[in-house]
Amino acid sequence: MEVSAASVTVDTSTSAVTANIADTFFENIPVQRGVASLFYLSPGAVDGGQTGSNNPSISGSSGLENSM
Repeated sequence: MEVSAASVTVDTSTSAVTANIADTFFENIPVQRGVASLFYLSPGAVDGGQTGSNNPSISGSSGLENSM
């Protein structure tokens, strides 16, 4: 039996999580077509409270901390 797999490169110098998403993804998802509605697809995203719905709180940080 021979087992083979591709290796995965892990960048240990950063904690950033990124993904390349094609335009077709945004065209086919069933949400409003504004960018702010896409934020709420992220795991851990909730309404930012006093920062408004365009600045959600993601994974516990405030809406204003996410506006980089």
